[in-house]
Amino acid sequence: KDWIPIMLIAATNIGGLVAVFRSAQTRTETSAALREVSDLRIAVLSAPLVEAADRATRAKTLEELATAFSSMRQLAVNRTLLPRAIDQASLWALDAANGEWFICAATTPPPEQQFKQKIVTRPTVGGGIVANLAAGFAVPELPDTVREGDVYLVGSDLQRHPWYLPNPDHPHPAQGMATVLLRRNREPFGALCFTWEARVVPTQGSQTAEMIDILNRWAQAFGVALSRIHPLLES
Repeated sequence: KDWIPIMLIAATNIGGLVAVFRSAQTRTETSAALREVSDLRIAVLSAPLVEAADRATRAKTLEELATAFSSMRQLAVNRTLLPRAIDQASLWALDAANGEWFICAATTPPPEQQFKQKIVTRPTVGGGIVANLAAGFAVPELPDTVREGDVYLVGSDLQRHPWYLPNPDHPHPAQGMATVLLRRNREPFGALCFTWEARVVPTQGSQTAEMIDILNRWAQAFGVALSRIHPLLES
């Protein structure tokens, strides 16, 4: 009869264990469902951007391509996927012949779009985040920053970042930045950048994962559009 209390205790523990497993399974299923909803939301809201990228591939002149870039940039800024109050959005392209990165399209006035970054061959303080990131260097170990693949998020103190290169024609102080590289044949040939004057760029939690997903999806669209620029330049 001594086994009866033991079995009762064991049964209680097993019941608790089953409850824990069920709870964990429920959380996992809920997390997966929320992830699917997030993916669907990103896909739906990014659809106009993908359509604009397709139109950009049919541009016959640089003027038409510039118009397509502006349309895509505006669509990206107006989406509800990124934090509000974007200070600047810019699309960068590599000019390997001249050894520099230049702005193809931006939300700033044309004079401010003459800003460029030289190609760097070693980690360069003040060399520009786009130039250093594209060169494949390890990012500085700083708080409130996240690097995942081609995406780099800076949550605050952007102007104190070792790689930061200020645009002399754009004096507005930026706190946060989100950058994603665009690749062609696995090599960086462009970059999409957003900056904010407020500290709104997430660097931890689910919002960070969602922002990384958004930028990776947009990198595909902008990369397709940007690939049209070289044939037009050559012609």
